[in-house]
Amino acid sequence: MASPTIRPRVSLADRLGLPDLSGAGTTTLLIATWIDAVGSGLYFTFNLLYLNKVAGFSLGTAGLVLSITAGIALAFNPLAGSLVDRTGPKRMIFFSQVLCCVGYSGLLLVTGSVPRLVIFALLASMGDRIFWVGFPSLVAQIAKDHDRDRWFAFLGMTREAGFGVGGLMAAAIVALLGTNGYRVLIGINGASFAVAAVLIWFRVPAPEVVPHEGDHGGWKAVFRDRPVIKMAVANTVAATAIQTGFLTMPIYVVDHLDLADWTPGILFAVSTVVLASGQAFALNIVAGWRRTRVYTLAAAIWVVGAVVWALAQVVPNGWLLGYAFVAVVVMTGGDLFHAPQTNGLPSALAPPALRGRYLAMFSFSWGFARTVSPGIVAALLWLGPTWPWVGVVLFCGAMAGIALTVEREIDPARQLMPRRVRPQPGGG
Repeated sequence: MASPTIRPRVSLADRLGLPDLSGAGTTTLLIATWIDAVGSGLYFTFNLLYLNKVAGFSLGTAGLVLSITAGIALAFNPLAGSLVDRTGPKRMIFFSQVLCCVGYSGLLLVTGSVPRLVIFALLASMGDRIFWVGFPSLVAQIAKDHDRDRWFAFLGMTREAGFGVGGLMAAAIVALLGTNGYRVLIGINGASFAVAAVLIWFRVPAPEVVPHEGDHGGWKAVFRDRPVIKMAVANTVAATAIQTGFLTMPIYVVDHLDLADWTPGILFAVSTVVLASGQAFALNIVAGWRRTRVYTLAAAIWVVGAVVWALAQVVPNGWLLGYAFVAVVVMTGGDLFHAPQTNGLPSALAPPALRGRYLAMFSFSWGFARTVSPGIVAALLWLGPTWPWVGVVLFCGAMAGIALTVEREIDPARQLMPRRVRPQPGGG
């Protein structure tokens, strides 16, 4: 009589799309990441209001300084990639947290002084740029190859949850303390970076450094990898589409749909909840796909979301609030598939000796998009309320077109999304 087939057990974590969290230092890395995100959520919710109402700068001056310092820090991205490859990601993440601690805490001292604002804002921006190169590099070294995308998705979810909690805490603190609460927010944000730096330095083990023989080619080798360069361009277009929709939504909702001023805050909270809960499930859906096709799927969902938002102008007023919630969920659906790819794709395609540089190139996509998107949104809104959504559609079409063209240039085995390694059935 044939013995019955023994089915391998699949853990709940595997069903939920979660990574293996048993490695040394992984719990501490999660905690440090969450603390960092909570502090950021506290600050970014009210940063311009603090600089305007407490530090005494006009909104125009504050916005101009923050834009200029962010642009200068963006030029620092290639150096950050080289430093991560040379010195290791853990050291650079620690350094980034120290810079952010000094930069954001220093904003308490900038009252009425543009030079001080420039100095501390630049330190904070440089810290952010280093972090977004070092952090995915460290994750890529800690995680096993088949688990890397799940790590990026899970940590993205962790950060979104922390950012959302920080935003809620910020609202409560300001409600209780008024404008004095802005200083409290700045102080807590600076302290969060200090705590994260200590945890990372003392509790997260540095991955073993693997020696790389010969000349790896540096940035010249990166730019010779034409398919990856093209995907970096696709990622830049994708980031611009995301930022265009993100910046358009609050103005569109309040000024053109005539919904209440509190509506954008609730819609952003809904988007955060979706991102904080859905990325791991999205990875399960696209397991085994080519990464270029995941980009195309995200683009298609964003196009649907943009069309849904554009049609909101003809929705009856009584249905409009509920319709806006549906629109933001649809739009965020594309982010669920794209967000893990920002780090997952370059990590999968990069040689180990150049991973920091590859990740720096994709990190540059977001910095560039955040720099140019405000001007794009302003110009498109000047043409009319529908035009920003037309812009999103055009960006998504360009992104999908580049990805599908590059698909033929990358070995399919090199770009396949990993399938979960399943436990083997027992028996003898």
